[in-house]
Amino acid sequence: MLHLLPTPPTCTALSNAGLCAVASGGLLVVADARSQDIIVRAGFGTNDFMSHQLGDREKRIVTNENSGEIASLQFAVCRIAEDPILAPRLIVVRTTGFTTVWTFEQSSLGDWFGFRSASVALDTKGAILATLVLDPSGAAAQCNADDIQRAKIEQDNAESISSLGGSRFHLLLVVSEHRAVMHDQVTGANIGISDLPDKAYGAQVVSRPQGRALLTISRSSISALSLPRLDLLHRIQRHVPSSQEVVAAQSSASIESQGDFVELSDGQQLRFWSAFGSQPHGQIPTMCIFTPRPLPYAPGVGAAGYLASLGEWFGSSTASNLAPGAQIDAAIAGTRRAPLPKLPPRVQYAPEILIEQPAAKPTAPAASADPDPALSGPARESWLASYQRSFTNFASGSARSQAQRNVQLLHKRDELLTNLGDGLSDLERSAKDFLKQTRNSALKAAARDKFDKYVG
Repeated sequence: MLHLLPTPPTCTALSNAGLCAVASGGLLVVADARSQDIIVRAGFGTNDFMSHQLGDREKRIVTNENSGEIASLQFAVCRIAEDPILAPRLIVVRTTGFTTVWTFEQSSLGDWFGFRSASVALDTKGAILATLVLDPSGAAAQCNADDIQRAKIEQDNAESISSLGGSRFHLLLVVSEHRAVMHDQVTGANIGISDLPDKAYGAQVVSRPQGRALLTISRSSISALSLPRLDLLHRIQRHVPSSQEVVAAQSSASIESQGDFVELSDGQQLRFWSAFGSQPHGQIPTMCIFTPRPLPYAPGVGAAGYLASLGEWFGSSTASNLAPGAQIDAAIAGTRRAPLPKLPPRVQYAPEILIEQPAAKPTAPAASADPDPALSGPARESWLASYQRSFTNFASGSARSQAQRNVQLLHKRDELLTNLGDGLSDLERSAKDFLKQTRNSALKAAARDKFDKYVG
C-alpha cells in the first residue's frame, strides 16, 4: 500500500505496464505499482523530485503548470514533435488547456524514472471530457507490455531514427465541453478545431465500416465528427420524455467502440442508446436500477398488510428463477431483439414396438408349406428374451469395466501422491543438510579468522 497524496485524488490513470498516475488539484504523483516505488512527484514545491536540478525550459513549464489544476491524465506509447522515438509518455492536461508531456525510461535494473519532455497550450473551452492519443488511422495508442518492448527495441536501434516517416507520428485529441482540438505529433501544430453545437458530457472515438469518427454526447443531440479535421459528419436529436428528464443530476455516458453507449441520467435510471441504429432516433429502453414498488410496506401501515406484502415479496422472489444477465439483455434490447434461431427437434430413442401376428389356422395338407417358424409367436418371444439378456449382459459388462477403470485411476493417483510425498521429503532433507553445511562453514570461517588474528 502506497500513501501517494495528502488529499483525495481528482483524476487517475493506470497503464498495463504497471505505471499508476494520481493527481489532486495541481499535485501529481506517478508510481510503479509493481515495485511500489514513486517515480514522479510534482507540484509539491521544494519537495519535488530533482526540484533543484531543473533547467530554464523546465522552470518555464513549471511556472505555466501552476496556473491551473490537473483535469486529465493519459498514458500512451507514442512519438512527439520534440522526440521522434517511441517511449512511454504521460499526457497531463490542465483546466487552462496547458498540457505537459512526461517521458519515462527504464534502466537495466528495471527501475523507472520520468522527466518533462515537452509542453503545449491547447485552446480548450470548458471542462475536459476526453484525452486521446491516436495514430494516423484513428486507433488509440496503448501503453502495455508489447508497446513498451517495441519502444525499447526502437531506442536500441539508433539507425531507425532516420527511417521514420511523418505518417507514423501520433496525434493528440482533447475534447472539452464546447470544443474539440487536434494537434499533430502530440505537441505540434494545431490541425483541427471544432466548436460543438451543444454542451457535451461524453466523447469517444468509435469505429465504423467506413473508418473512425469522434462521437460526442449532449443532453439533446448526438454528433459525429471526422478525423483528423473534426468536420461535422452527422447530428441527430435525442428525445427524452419530460417525465424522465432530470435537471439536478449530472449525467454521464460510457461510450462503446461501435457507437452504442450507456447513459446514467441519475441514481435510478440507466438508458442504452444506439447512435447508429436504423431508426431516426436512438432506442431508449429504460431499466430502473432501483424501484420501491416490489419492496414490502413499512411496519406502521398495518400488521396484516405488512405480513401479506412480505409474504408476496419473498414468494415472488423465490418462486421464479431470476437471471440478471437475461433481464439486462432484455432491457437493453427492447423490442428490436432478433428472434432466437429455431433448434432442430431433440433426438430421442423411441422404444421398439413388436406387433405379434395371430397364429395361422391349420389348412389342408396341400398347403403344408408353412412360413418360416422363426416368425411364429413363441419363437419371437424367445428371441426377444435372448436379446434382452444380451443387452443386460452388455450393460453390466460396461459398468464393470468402467468400475475397473476407476479403480485403476485411483491406484495411479495414490502412486503419484506417494511419489510427490517422497520428493517433498527428499527436498526437506536436502534443505536441512544444506543449512547444516552452511552453518558449519560459517563457524569454521569465524574460527579461522579468530585464530589468524590471535596468531598474527
